[in-house]
Amino acid sequence: MNGDLNQFDARRIIQTVGEAGQPPLWGTRYFTDGFEDTLRLLDEDYFNSYLKEGGATFKLLVGHYGGGKTHFLYLLRELAWERDFVVAYVSLTPEETPFHQLDRVYRAVASSVAYPPEGREVTQGMMPLLKATVARWRAKAQNGPDDLLQMQAQDAVRDLENLNFQRAMKAALSALLAQQEEEAEEMVLWLSAQGHDRTRYRQLGIAGGIDRSNAFSSLRSLTRFVRQAGYSGMAILFDEAERTPSLSGRQREYLLSNLRELIDETARGTLQSSFVAYAIPDYRFFDGKTGVYEAVKGRTASMFDFYNPSGVRINLDANLSEDKLLSHLQSVGAKLWRIYEIAYGIKLDPKLAEPALRLLARQVLHSRFADISFRRLFVQSAVRGLAEVHRRKNFDLDEAWAEAIVENFVSGGPA
Repeated sequence: MNGDLNQFDARRIIQTVGEAGQPPLWGTRYFTDGFEDTLRLLDEDYFNSYLKEGGATFKLLVGHYGGGKTHFLYLLRELAWERDFVVAYVSLTPEETPFHQLDRVYRAVASSVAYPPEGREVTQGMMPLLKATVARWRAKAQNGPDDLLQMQAQDAVRDLENLNFQRAMKAALSALLAQQEEEAEEMVLWLSAQGHDRTRYRQLGIAGGIDRSNAFSSLRSLTRFVRQAGYSGMAILFDEAERTPSLSGRQREYLLSNLRELIDETARGTLQSSFVAYAIPDYRFFDGKTGVYEAVKGRTASMFDFYNPSGVRINLDANLSEDKLLSHLQSVGAKLWRIYEIAYGIKLDPKLAEPALRLLARQVLHSRFADISFRRLFVQSAVRGLAEVHRRKNFDLDEAWAEAIVENFVSGGPA
């Protein structure tokens, strides 16, 4: 599994996981356990077939905070990249990216779009996407005439719903093809909803900017452009990063109304070749008695599984019964062990590493009702434990040792 993992990438994984228990931007699949069947089904039924043919789908991911939502979304992102999809991962927060304000949601999508990386470096943003797209066209044309590339750009912006978006995208691509990067940047500011100079854009027939009234048409235009530009499609991954009790009742209704519209967009096929996922911590997200609450509940009621891949809800904790939790954590720990060895170019003594991970897994399960995710708690504890096996001499490998490490992360104090 780790044959293609170099030392730097392994170190970055260990560093990111050990610091905050967060998955790295790239490489999450190297220490995954329990999601393989779900990802395989999504790949077979969607990414490798239906979506490439122009279909669209929406999935609701349910998993408590720190319980694997972001990890799974990162796995989806890597899967989508492997199938040549452009991916936008958006962390939703009430302050920066409130889902009840669609213009800010679109801005977050535009700023986070990332083309399939050739190596390990993930580059996000509209400008890098357009540059990479033009570079792909040039490589495919094998230094052909500029007219051929201009025709490619014309095809990429053909029949886009939002005419302002179409004109701005056409101008940006033309500028990049002419190697006029500053002019392209002006258009990208508009395409990214980062503000605009009315006088400058009016000369190009672009009236107004991207706001709440045209955010959906802009999103539809973006997904269509991505497909027509030569990619397989687009994956948009929304992650509820914080609880939203501070939202007013009206704001929550706007949020759910926007979510309902997004689900309907995929059902109608207007977001062609698009995979949209929205991750929430639990079903209390839908608590409410008004029509919009019931509408979203109805649209997300069906469960996704092997016999019903068209289902909407994916419960990330569904397959982890009480008796499987220990083996699950030990499997994750064994994979982190191998990554740690690659990261530091060493071989850990299995007579120490294996019991250390087993002790830590058991201690984490004893503490899993604390106000912290047991998955996050375990990966942080595992990295700390492996480091002690690596660097510490003559210590007692027992329950007290494991308890001290785990308690350090639970309490936030020194072990």
